[in-house]
Amino acid sequence: MARGASGRGVVSRRAVLLAALLVPALAAAEPAPRLETLRGVLSIEGKQVALPEGAWLRAAVTQTAPGVVSVALLQLRDGKVAGGVLVQVNQAGAPGNWGSAPACSRRDLPYARVRIISDHDGACAYVAAVAAGTDTAVDPAWTAAGAAALAHDWAMPARWAVAGIRVTDPLAAVQVRYAFALAPGQPFPPGLSGWAETALDSAERGVLNLLDPAQPLPPLALAAPAPAETGGEVPRAVWKTLTFRAIATTLDFTTNVIAIGNLVTASLLSAWNTVTGPWIYLGHELAWDYFGAPAEQRRDFPGLGPELPPAAATVARGAEEKRL
Repeated sequence: MARGASGRGVVSRRAVLLAALLVPALAAAEPAPRLETLRGVLSIEGKQVALPEGAWLRAAVTQTAPGVVSVALLQLRDGKVAGGVLVQVNQAGAPGNWGSAPACSRRDLPYARVRIISDHDGACAYVAAVAAGTDTAVDPAWTAAGAAALAHDWAMPARWAVAGIRVTDPLAAVQVRYAFALAPGQPFPPGLSGWAETALDSAERGVLNLLDPAQPLPPLALAAPAPAETGGEVPRAVWKTLTFRAIATTLDFTTNVIAIGNLVTASLLSAWNTVTGPWIYLGHELAWDYFGAPAEQRRDFPGLGPELPPAAATVARGAEEKRL
């Protein structure tokens, strides 16, 4: 009887030992969590963000700064990460007056444009290249997305072509970095500038929740040609000056004709205001744009890494590979 009990004890000890060996192995083999799939539009904090065509996986959601939420999305192709979207939005109830993104005013990037800037709203876009692994200033959500890709054995690209978009007003702020994978030796896509313009239009509608999920952004392969040189664009303040002067001149002339009763005299008086008034108004508007925006309206946030001109990103990536 004692012998039988001893045999059962040996079997029991063997079972415990086998379980101790198998449990960690089974845990290690457990598949990575399934990620939510999105198409067309990302809805977050009462705002919409347009997504390029295709399926996108929500890889991470973090809080980047007080009152700022970040979401990282990934798009796959043949088991590799072919695209990414990094979204930063103000939380509901947090201030939205971030102002223009600093990169939108850079002159070393292939394309950078400030469409609207004032003391209460803004809209701008830029394109840049990012060499992965060359800097630690990366949004926590993007770092978490990289970890998710590693857990699923999805290869992350070494270089990205990035279109950055920002739209802000006192209540809502959205910054989106659309990233497209660049293969080794692949040139920077010239059509990304035109694509960024389309994305900026969508972002302006998205903060107002006017996007149609059935109409996603086009993929990069269908991007429009790069827009013409933007250095000669008429600033928003100039357009405001012209439209205001047209209204004011019409009102002045009508009032002068009624009060004086002489078309020639009324025309001369109105002409004087037409010539001098726009310069006074324009100077006043530009001064408010330059001095009126507080420093916090130029907030910057980390992205996928340092945003560089395409040639500089290629050099930076080569230096990183040599260091490793």
